Amino acid sequence: MSVELVLTGLGYNVNDALVEQVKRVLSASDFDEKEIEHIINLHEKIKHSDGFVALSNSEDKFKIKCESTIPEIIDEFNEIVQSWASKYKIIIEKLAGKQTYYILRRED
Repeated sequence: MSVELVLTGLGYNVNDALVEQVKRVLSASDFDEKEIEHIINLHEKIKHSDGFVALSNSEDKFKIKCESTIPEIIDEFNEIVQSWASKYKIIIEKLAGKQTYYILRRED
């Protein structure tokens, strides 16, 4: 899967800076094409929960974020994310006090 497809799949416009960031993220995480596809599919699946997958502004990682303030939606979001990570054997890290996760790498 091309870097441009990753960006458009996550709702970004393609530009040189974002292309370079995606390359760094993919290099650091060592995801294969199937895992990238799973990340893009997660992005689509969590939209109804006010969630999305994006590039982190502070680190070269993908982040999963929920912007809802409704407890039931937040619970559903967290359940979807945890189930997704378990199913595809992806290691995620929840940021303290936020409804945000970093996608780190695949399980060994």
